[in-house]
Amino acid sequence: MREIEGFNLKTKMEEFTILEFETISSIMNDENKDNIEKYLNILEYLGTPDDILNEMTTDTFYDIIKEMNSDVECDKTLLPQITIDKYTYDAYTGDEFKLKIKDLSKIESRILAKPNEYVLYAIAVIFKRTDLTKTEHYTEAHIEYKMKLFKELPVIDIYPYIVYIQENVSKKLLLMSDDNK
Repeated sequence: MREIEGFNLKTKMEEFTILEFETISSIMNDENKDNIEKYLNILEYLGTPDDILNEMTTDTFYDIIKEMNSDVECDKTLLPQITIDKYTYDAYTGDEFKLKIKDLSKIESRILAKPNEYVLYAIAVIFKRTDLTKTEHYTEAHIEYKMKLFKELPVIDIYPYIVYIQENVSKKLLLMSDDNK
């Protein structure tokens, strides 16, 4: 957190929710904006008051960007479960995480439909409520419900899943599409 004229600005991964991370990623991936405009949009999204933005110096602005782009230090272990309102949501099968093909299919569909809005959806697909059937788990209504539940969770807790999806799923999907040419 960085204090600027009495305003506390989130600047580190540990401070962001899943929804904030996804929104910030979406802003950064907007090809219609230049880099400075992207970061200004992020500062606005994070609630930075206009009077602070209007008076911000380039030195302060670049320091904030540097903080936002600093390396993420987090536990690389994939979180096995989430508990919310007395319900448990498991990501593991047994003692380890294994991405199921049905999950991959739903995540791939989301990535293709909304390439900048898939993180929260993917987490909602991966984490399954332990008291529901597989049919119930895969309904869009239940996935949307879990997205609402999970959006305020700290992104740092599920960041290893984001890395997993980006490194493995995206590469595998790219390889599969290259093989079909």
